[in-house]
Amino acid sequence: MVILLGHICSTLLAVEFVDLGTLGGSSSWATDVNESDKVIMISSLPGDTDAHIALYSHGHLRDISEEYNLVTTDYVAWANAINNRGEIAINDPIGRAAVLNHGQVLGLGIGTYSTILAINNPGKLVGYWNINGLPRAFSYYRGELVLLGPSSTKSISSATAINNSGVIVGLSSVSFAVPVQGWIYQNGVTTYLAPFGYVESTATDVNNWGDVVGSYYDGTMFHAFLYQGGTFTSIGDRTNAFAINDFDQIVGEMTFNIPPNQSVTHAFLYENGTITDLNSLIDPSLGWELVEAFAINNRGSIVGVGYLDGNVRAYLIRR
Repeated sequence: MVILLGHICSTLLAVEFVDLGTLGGSSSWATDVNESDKVIMISSLPGDTDAHIALYSHGHLRDISEEYNLVTTDYVAWANAINNRGEIAINDPIGRAAVLNHGQVLGLGIGTYSTILAINNPGKLVGYWNINGLPRAFSYYRGELVLLGPSSTKSISSATAINNSGVIVGLSSVSFAVPVQGWIYQNGVTTYLAPFGYVESTATDVNNWGDVVGSYYDGTMFHAFLYQGGTFTSIGDRTNAFAINDFDQIVGEMTFNIPPNQSVTHAFLYENGTITDLNSLIDPSLGWELVEAFAINNRGSIVGVGYLDGNVRAYLIRR
């Protein structure tokens, strides 16, 4: 199924805002965007009783679950990432990590309860695999599986992102009872991150220069951070960073209070030392509230989710 979508242009602010639509249901969720502005997402179907993987490309929304025969009543296939070759990292209908490539479903062969979180342009994959009920970070390339992070019987870990040079970031802990810590894995060496001395942290993305973003917890609140050249920069109070491009533009979520006692989360863009609420870039008459920004490409295109008419919906911003 292919759906033709329209564009909404906020000309006042020189931003093109695209409602990515749905496959007939009321909600959708964007997870990643490549350099061609192809967006991988999940969308509900008519009646909202099921959801499929969808791909937005040049104004069209394709039902990828239908095209690749991933439709099932037992499990919803999920997609987390897309690279510049158009390869899509998914979980298949029985919970196994796989890649969609030119009409084929290429399974990794590592069993159920495995999840790919990122795929780089050469096609190397990272994510986590539940082993004996505990998530364990892995990388996979051309049939070679490498387990990452601590290897004790109670340890947990996840690899969250990989750049085109093979630098991997993730998080781990010695057990569920101990807070996680972000790390960088490069050339067989794992470097653990402690932003400003705080061990409780995550590392969520890395660009092709090796700059890393994530979040740390100071005992009271989370702060997004940029790690660049061995130096940490705090992005702001009550923020979480999800993605960074090669120009060090960072996107994520920011939470703030509205009197008397309401808490609100909005999507943000951070660049050149300034954090911007993405809602300030679009025309408020569109009726959207942008709450998360999950990915940004080198063209500055951003994808995430917001609320429209009370429903969670995927969006694309081109600047």
